[in-house]
Amino acid sequence: MGAVFWKEAADYFGSRRFIVLLLMIAFAGVWAAYTATQAIRAEAALATTEDVFLRLFTTSGSGSTLSFNFFTSFFGPLLGMALGFDAINGERGRGTLARILSQPIYRDALINGKFFAGVTVLSIALVSLMLIVIGIGIFTLGFGPTFDEITRLALFFVATLIYFAVWLAIAILFSLLFDRAVVSALASLGMWLVLTFFIFFFSTTIADQIVSDQVDEPEIAAMHKMEWQQRIQRISPAYLYGEATQALLNPKVRTLGAGIQQSTEVMPSPLALGQSVGLVWPQLITLMAIASVVFGIAYVRFMKEEIRF
Repeated sequence: MGAVFWKEAADYFGSRRFIVLLLMIAFAGVWAAYTATQAIRAEAALATTEDVFLRLFTTSGSGSTLSFNFFTSFFGPLLGMALGFDAINGERGRGTLARILSQPIYRDALINGKFFAGVTVLSIALVSLMLIVIGIGIFTLGFGPTFDEITRLALFFVATLIYFAVWLAIAILFSLLFDRAVVSALASLGMWLVLTFFIFFFSTTIADQIVSDQVDEPEIAAMHKMEWQQRIQRISPAYLYGEATQALLNPKVRTLGAGIQQSTEVMPSPLALGQSVGLVWPQLITLMAIASVVFGIAYVRFMKEEIRF
């Protein structure tokens, strides 16, 4: 597996599509961080440096500029899909899959090496981008992050890497299910669109069908609809990731879901790091479970697949 790992990592770093996509996302993320520093400096409340470096990743700049966390949530999965959509069918189409497995390389070593190489490349890209953002903050603001902020950013890195691994596993699975790389890429993009954007429309429609306004009082019915919408939306890895990172990067968040905005205003005292981790632990475990199950299905499918030598 080590030989496959290093070979795949070298191929990923040398892939033009990965480099182009990484540069685009890096430029957008760094620009979002820079505009966030300008917005933070413009605030009169900068007399206190509480959680400033966490706000670098959540604050939106002036105009239509979005936060760094937004780019990792909505466009980061494109990196994972770019690495995995032709992981298997690309080898099959080039005729190299049979030749690789004819060597003393086991099947599980091949697919495990591809997956772990992809995760490693994504982790290097993510930590490099986060260090650039932190460097911009230190240079612009004139001071460094606290220990609590560093710890929360490290947990943000772990959550983001797990989120990327989910989409990498989905792309590898589709590369096994479809013979053509174009079809697997389109299927991965379609899944990303459904679970990132369309799930919110679906949740509203399904909740309206489940909960009837005539059954309960209007206030109770609205509450039940909101609960069902949240349950359906939590099928999406993007929604789970958004909940987890919002609580990790904002210590004032005490509850997840519909009560986030109210809780940040009524109870402004920040949570301790351990309490924030306990709050987002179910979301992180669910993301890890999704990545494990999806990759497990791909693993079993690849082990049982007929490959003609």
